[in-house]
Amino acid sequence: MLEVVIQILVAVLLPVILIAASWIDLKQHRIPNFLTLSALIAGVSLQLLLQGWSGIMYSLGGMAIGFLIFIPFYIKGGMGAGDVKLMAAAGAFLGFEDTLLAVGLTLFAGSIMGVFLLVILGGIKSAMHRYYSTLKQLMYTHSIDLSYIPPPSDDAASVKFPYAAAICIGTIAAMWYQSMFVNLVKQLPGV
Repeated sequence: MLEVVIQILVAVLLPVILIAASWIDLKQHRIPNFLTLSALIAGVSLQLLLQGWSGIMYSLGGMAIGFLIFIPFYIKGGMGAGDVKLMAAAGAFLGFEDTLLAVGLTLFAGSIMGVFLLVILGGIKSAMHRYYSTLKQLMYTHSIDLSYIPPPSDDAASVKFPYAAAICIGTIAAMWYQSMFVNLVKQLPGV
């Protein structure tokens, strides 16, 4: 019975945390450390209760993959530190494989959101021109560092959007795909 309760907590608590982070990010353009640290501790603790000591390795693997894939985007200025910490915290709940899927779906969701924002703000043409120039420069210099052309501060591509929403969508989609919600419903009494 305890295992079912913990699985319910994992399947319900992570989406609630992600939705809260998205809301805060939308309103304040930041994700509080308290929320990401609490999520990280909750994820590790729940996996420890669910799987014993191997649950810690399960959580650490998820945290590592979420952190390591997102940290280059932070270093290059493409996302905030809160986004990196939120993905690592989600990884503490999901483990290595599910976090890898969540990261992929998050990056896809973020790309769609970014293109949608560019279309709404009328910046798709200038973004395409910058990417064409970047690609052309990359072909000549063979260096990614020298070829990146950042958007001007008044360009639509420089508008920051709350990436926690993409993390929320990608992670919940990964959880759905991996049937965490379906398994939860099957374990409820009377179902």
